[in-house]
Amino acid sequence: MKAGERIIPFSKKDKRRLRRLLWRHLAVYSAFLAIMLLLILLSHAMDQQRYYKMLATGFLVFFAVLVVLNPFKKRFRTIVRIGRDLLNGKKRVIYGVVEKASFREDSSADLPEQIYDIGPYRFELGQLSPLLKRFKEVMPGQTVEVHQCLHSGYILKLEVLPE
Repeated sequence: MKAGERIIPFSKKDKRRLRRLLWRHLAVYSAFLAIMLLLILLSHAMDQQRYYKMLATGFLVFFAVLVVLNPFKKRFRTIVRIGRDLLNGKKRVIYGVVEKASFREDSSADLPEQIYDIGPYRFELGQLSPLLKRFKEVMPGQTVEVHQCLHSGYILKLEVLPE
């Protein structure tokens, strides 16, 4: 069986899973924004008390640094991509034989990367986090079917097909 892909509509279960994921990301994102707004209001409300204003300004600077850092930006991009997936309503189904499962350790990264090649398609550790255990059980030479979102790249389902 050669590797290939087809694009099919989401099932109800896939849509429900993506909506939950979207709401979880939105909750964390809005919590960050609410804390920053609260700190801005506190720094303006504490005009008389100099020490409270310094403390609130310090926390505001701390959260402003968090906003500038990468995880906050990645979360917004993830929210947009998941929203695009929900609006599009389709997923990619990749099927083929796992040709290679490799392990790459980078000195700058905290975690080593695991890379799985299925025909011309490549899946890395960051893309596989929801189903990483299932992917680790797949051995080279086995035929698999991977259901993946088009825009966000989330893996919705992984099946090992009988040969």
